[in-house]
Amino acid sequence: MDNLEQKILSHIVNGNASLKQKKDVLALLEEKETSKPSNAHEFIDTKGAMAQLGGLSRTKLWFLRRNGLPTYRIGAKLLFRPSEISSWIQEHQKDISKLRNKTSHREEAL
Repeated sequence: MDNLEQKILSHIVNGNASLKQKKDVLALLEEKETSKPSNAHEFIDTKGAMAQLGGLSRTKLWFLRRNGLPTYRIGAKLLFRPSEISSWIQEHQKDISKLRNKTSHREEAL
């Protein structure tokens, strides 16, 4: 809840709002809740991201991260949003195919 929402809520709770204002705020809050995806704030850890990416290795995950895969750091913990992983994968499908080919050639050389 941002600062403006806190002020509005305080105004309503303290009884300083009319019935119409209360109904308007309630309608806005309900609209905000229904328009927001249910997992908009869901995060997964590194293991979850590796699983979502089809069992990708930690090394390949770090490579994708260095190449723009969205991540969030909270303290020492690295987190990912599943929806952003899916979107990023769709946008970079060609690059990922190239990565798979390059890494498979490297692994064969070893």
